Parts: sequence; structure tokens; C-alpha cells
Amino acid sequence: AFSACTSLKSIIIPNGITTICGETFQGCTKLDTITIPNTVTSIEKDAFKGTEWLKNERIKNPLVVVNNILIDGTNCKGDIVIPDNVVSIGERAFSLNKSLDSVTIPNSIKNIRDFAFAYTPIATLNIPSGVTTLGNGIVAFCENLQSVYVAYANPTAISDQVFIAYDPKTWQQTGNINATLYVPKGTKSVYEK
Repeated sequence: AFSACTSLKSIIIPNGITTICGETFQGCTKLDTITIPNTVTSIEKDAFKGTEWLKNERIKNPLVVVNNILIDGTNCKGDIVIPDNVVSIGERAFSLNKSLDSVTIPNSIKNIRDFAFAYTPIATLNIPSGVTTLGNGIVAFCENLQSVYVAYANPTAISDQVFIAYDPKTWQQTGNINATLYVPKGTKSVYEK
């Protein structure tokens, strides 16, 4: 829509809009003022990438959260604790962040979108029981990943692409990540079905 519009400096998103599509304002390098109504419940990948607004938001807090959606954590360092009010981790929110040691995901999280932690050095991922949607490749290219802990007493229906491994040069699927899946005590037989 507005992608690469380098003359755009401010925008007011109208009340009633629920989704900001991927790459909508990407490359709008002078865009520094954005008004986002509370009706927005979905912000797709790279919606604000390359904007002055996103750069300023990262300076305020390296965890950029809009309407309880964590849209960017690429400037975070070390051990990160996501605030309890966040309900969704956006697509590619932490992707390519090589300074990330660990992420604590609160029980408030309902959605972890595609490639949320791709290309990060995390070794462990804890998925709380409140998560209802796991996007594809959430830990793609996470070479240090050793353990995935899930809190579901009963396995949730997830895509077979969630823990898929990719060849970083060709983006071809190479199987699944080589990490151990830990399930709640007494539920192993349910997960093996």
C-alpha cells in the first residue's frame, strides 16, 4: 500500500481497522508518527520495517509492543522477559537477533507467529499452555536449540512445519530441528499417539 513511500511522514490509521498487513509501511524511511487505534489486533511481518517510527520505538524499549502484540524484539540483548500483557508474538519478531540468550514467554501469550525466533541463538524454548497458535518455522535455523518444553496436558494441533529445519543457503526443508521435546509428566503416551 504505502511501501517505500519515502515522502510519508505521518499517518493516522482509522478506527475500525483490525489488521495492518505485512510490509504496509516498509521502507517509508521518513515515517516517524503513526497513530494506531485499539481496534488493530493483528500486525503482520515487517509492517513498519525501515521506518523512523520503528527506530524510535526501539530506542524507547527494545521490545516493541503495540496493542498487546510484540512486533519487534530484534534489538534485545541477553535474557528477555516478555511482559504479561502481551498476547501475541509477531511474525519474525526476534528473527536474526544474534544477541538473544533466552526468552521467557508469559502465560498470556496466545499466538507465536511464523519464524518468530528464527536465526536466533536460543538454546531452550518454553511454550506455555495458553498458546493456541504456533506459526511455521518458529525456531528455524536455531542451531543452538537443544530443548523445547510444552505445557499442554493434551497435544495441541499444530502444523507439521512448526519445528521444521531449513538449509540456510537454499531455504529447502531438511527435516525437523534436532531438539528434545519435553512434555508434562504423565503425558508422554498421549504425545506418542
